[in-house]
Amino acid sequence: MEGAVAEDFAGEVARLASKAHLAEVIKQSLNELLGEPAASAVVYHLGGYEALQNPEVFEGKLRDLFGTGANLILRYILRKMETSLETSSSSETSEKSRCSQHTGSNSKNPFAKNSQNPFPGE
Repeated sequence: MEGAVAEDFAGEVARLASKAHLAEVIKQSLNELLGEPAASAVVYHLGGYEALQNPEVFEGKLRDLFGTGANLILRYILRKMETSLETSSSSETSEKSRCSQHTGSNSKNPFAKNSQNPFPGE
């Protein structure tokens, strides 16, 4: 199981995020799992912020520190990354949808020249 997670983690991270985004998701995930004081201590023992930007280095050092318990943390981080990617892509889609509604037909705009007068008799 450990080897499968190892291959999946680095590959999935490369597919899902930039190095800066990876570091942020790792810090956020560790804070949620361990609490801020313990998360800061773990980051320190892993080698600081630089270790969070390299998925292979991060994974290796995390396994050295937690052994097989690292699998839980790695899976949590991957789920968090997938969720944040889904959330950002759905918000981009809804933003594009809102923009196209506003730039689309004039029938929804009561002040457009081609629309029906919203105040009959004037």
